[in-house]
Amino acid sequence: MQRALKYAIAYSMVVPALMSLSCETASAEVDSAQIQKRKTVIHTCLLTIYVSERKRPQALAEYATLIGLSPNDPKLRTQYGQYLAAGGTPADFSAAAVQLEKAVQLDPSNCQTHGILGTIYLKMKKPDKALNPLKNAVSYGCKDYKKVYEETWKYIQDMKRIEEQKKKQAEAKKLQQQQNPGGKPGAAKKGDDDDDDDW
Repeated sequence: MQRALKYAIAYSMVVPALMSLSCETASAEVDSAQIQKRKTVIHTCLLTIYVSERKRPQALAEYATLIGLSPNDPKLRTQYGQYLAAGGTPADFSAAAVQLEKAVQLDPSNCQTHGILGTIYLKMKKPDKALNPLKNAVSYGCKDYKKVYEETWKYIQDMKRIEEQKKKQAEAKKLQQQQNPGGKPGAAKKGDDDDDDDW
């Protein structure tokens, strides 16, 4: 019953908009802003239907159309990014990050967008890229990202320490090999202790 009602409402919005849109297109005094607005209403209704019906390819197409109609809408780009990320594949996460980066540029003080972007970078196993958005999320007021930010920062510091230890071990091993080219640990170099045999 609810689904039928949802379709009826969407249909009642789409059909009149389409009819009036085609009538206005024929008129010489067409207001392009009005057409844009009606197109947005139509594609938003279609998007709602496709999302509720779990028709992902069609929903993605509608999101792309809406982005084309309103490229500077940070809220729309954030929603699109979240929907893309819900696909769960590396390609989905990558595409989502592009939308969220743009949303952050358009609305730099939106803490939720920063937090979502940081979380997606973590899912992509890119903690270095996640750190700054998570930090921004916290600094702009989204305290629920504080723990994730602190854990990410600690992880990065731990990884840096491990890398530094590995580097030092590799340098020590290289130095040892240079001092002992024969490869046998503890073996004396030829000529070092042979002098006593000449007595």
